[in-house]
Amino acid sequence: MSKLEFLKNLGVTGIYFNPLFLSPSNHKYNTTDYYQIDPDFGTNEELQELVDKAHSLGIKVMLDAVFNHSGVDFFAWQDVCKNGKNSKYYDWYFVNQDDFNFKGSTKDGRYYTFAFVDNMPKFNTNNKEVQDYCIDVCKYWIKEWHIDGIRFDVGNEVSHAFLKRMHQELRDLKNDIFLLGEIWVDSTPYMQGDEYDSVMNYPWMQTISNFFCDDSMSAHDFKCMMNYCYSLYTEQMNHCNFNLLDSHDISRFINRCGFDFNKWVQELVLLVTMPGSPCIYYGTEICLEGGDDPDNRRPMPWNEVESGKHDSTIALVSSLLKLRGAHKFLSSAKIKYLTCEGRYLVFEAVGTDETVKVYLNADKTAQTVDTANEIILFNHLYEGNKLPCGGCIITKL
Repeated sequence: MSKLEFLKNLGVTGIYFNPLFLSPSNHKYNTTDYYQIDPDFGTNEELQELVDKAHSLGIKVMLDAVFNHSGVDFFAWQDVCKNGKNSKYYDWYFVNQDDFNFKGSTKDGRYYTFAFVDNMPKFNTNNKEVQDYCIDVCKYWIKEWHIDGIRFDVGNEVSHAFLKRMHQELRDLKNDIFLLGEIWVDSTPYMQGDEYDSVMNYPWMQTISNFFCDDSMSAHDFKCMMNYCYSLYTEQMNHCNFNLLDSHDISRFINRCGFDFNKWVQELVLLVTMPGSPCIYYGTEICLEGGDDPDNRRPMPWNEVESGKHDSTIALVSSLLKLRGAHKFLSSAKIKYLTCEGRYLVFEAVGTDETVKVYLNADKTAQTVDTANEIILFNHLYEGNKLPCGGCIITKL
């Protein structure tokens, strides 16, 4: 709650939380109680205070729903372990052997889990009682805390029947609730208008990551791959797809691009100028480093932030986020590629009444750029009509 003003000043308009509910783990993805905020974070009442304060600042709040699986301390799984086939919750899970032992390995198929992780037994989301329970949980979150969105963990491993019911019943309760699925591949079956409103756009992320990690890729390659990403879904879906450069599940993009700050800036420029809903992972505002999990989940060094150590980076990120906020048409702009030569890329983001132009030089050769008839909105390394490798410009026509 004490950092909400910081986020507001940064240009943030929404917060997506990883799981906040009672769980014995650090990551909280093995839920014990979907109705109880874990004391590591606070209380149910304090979450309500946070949501109310966020809303007063124009910031929306999205919670993480882990319905593909539960934790082993969850009441239904405990009943199954105690009573076996006599448990009324037996069919809530996929138990394949009567004498299963959840403390051992699950790779022999005794019961299904998330990714063979023993303490995450998989829900049967085709079971109507499981559907009823999970939908009631979400309704409680909406009624109790007035949240604005729900992100579904392992979003392509829960059933379509479940999601269709979830979509309809939650939309009846709150007609602008935002339902986001975590899916890493083509998500077309889930994006027909009656399940998810958006998905975490990992194909889009991978396209950008590949371009900046592999110097042999050309700007033309980038154009083709990005056109593929925007061809996966309908135009309406592309406008709200959840574009990201990193997350709690992958290494931070500053690490992936070889700790090259200029590439890092260029990736952020693409994030804020291309269609979709841009998301930054906490710490991006200070160029926080982090390798594979758990290194990518380092704590935020607030002492460094408050000392002013990262002021220049924070100002750069804030300027880009606020540029995006000031040009809302970018979420639904038409992308027109003008130059794709070598690793030099120029494109226009065209709206109904305005156009933004992006120059991005990932080529070893400096480019001559004339912006005399354009309004410069953002500039990195551009000087004297020369745009060196690592430089980028955003202008308004």
